Amino acid sequence: MEAAALSTVLYVLALVVADADHHVVRVQGRRHQCQPFSCGHLQNVSYPFRRRGDPRSRRCGFRSYELDCSSDDGKATIRINTGKYYVSSINYTASIFWVVDANLQDDANSSCPLPRSDQLPYVGLGIPGSHDSWDLGLDDMITWVGFVNCSQELITNSSSKYLYVYHPVDCLTTALSFVYYMLPFFGSLVPSVEDIEPSCGYLAMTPIGGGWNSVNLPEYTSYAEVVKSMRGGFAVKFPTPWLNWFGLIKKCLNKSVR
Repeated sequence: MEAAALSTVLYVLALVVADADHHVVRVQGRRHQCQPFSCGHLQNVSYPFRRRGDPRSRRCGFRSYELDCSSDDGKATIRINTGKYYVSSINYTASIFWVVDANLQDDANSSCPLPRSDQLPYVGLGIPGSHDSWDLGLDDMITWVGFVNCSQELITNSSSKYLYVYHPVDCLTTALSFVYYMLPFFGSLVPSVEDIEPSCGYLAMTPIGGGWNSVNLPEYTSYAEVVKSMRGGFAVKFPTPWLNWFGLIKKCLNKSVR
């Protein structure tokens, strides 16, 4: 009796998973039927991107990957959270594309820029899409740089506990405001909130590197090197399928029939 009930449950789940897979393939298949287009210096742009102004009825590309090609300087731009970014390159083989913060790029004459302070916190997995995927997720190999503003100077000599966490940004520091950048601590990819001292407040945070140009900043790097890496941008993924219960059920079914 129990075996029969289990077989029935597995059969129903198999139908559900099959239908879900069919739905995902069908939706993605429709969206793959896009005519390649040019956008700024980018040629033959296709899935998952769409061009701003394309009719929604064409179902071409994904809204999260909509490019603005109207820039006077010939640059392709994309909105990610609250920020505008220039798309510098696309790698269809690796399913990633490279973006640069427009503010940092436009402020190229400044030797001491600061990332956007009003940029919403970036979720590593991306933004939940309407097509069973995560959109605009960060590449797995990116590194984060954080910025804090402190009301008092932190001693960062060789005997200080701050040595490996806080690095002064002299060009942004004043007599009453001490700005530091924070690199990932002991192999982590993201600076930890618990490392922020009570006298310090959050300023900004930005990802760098990833993909085929991973960045590994040394602990004692200069801020000039950090700026160079920030202006180099970071890698963003194409839509990534959700790791949801359909996938977990499929794994269980595959194991049960072996």
